[in-house]
Amino acid sequence: MTEVKQLTESLIAYMQKLETVFNKGEKPIHNDHEFFEKVRTEINPIYDTVEAWEEKTSYLIQQRKVNLHPKQVDATVKSIKAIALHSYYLDVRKRRYQDIKKSVEYVLQLLLKELSS
Repeated sequence: MTEVKQLTESLIAYMQKLETVFNKGEKPIHNDHEFFEKVRTEINPIYDTVEAWEEKTSYLIQQRKVNLHPKQVDATVKSIKAIALHSYYLDVRKRRYQDIKKSVEYVLQLLLKELSS
């Protein structure tokens, strides 16, 4: 359970970093291979972390050690991946970005609370 807690805290930190990137608002140049490589190298660790988090959290749900629904985990994983891309490509409005981010943070904080009790 401590591994899930560490992964959850890492995802929260990644979310803050991604919001900073989004707020900078640097628009990519279309078909810029260098930009694509930069994004890929920065997003890959996030994807690796979220996949490990999904696996470990799903196991805890199956074992009934945390009170989350599997669909919450699935939706959170999809939202984190979407946020990661939206942060760099700026293809979504700020309000929508914030809504997705808040829903992710809600589930992550809920899980941390579950793990602490």
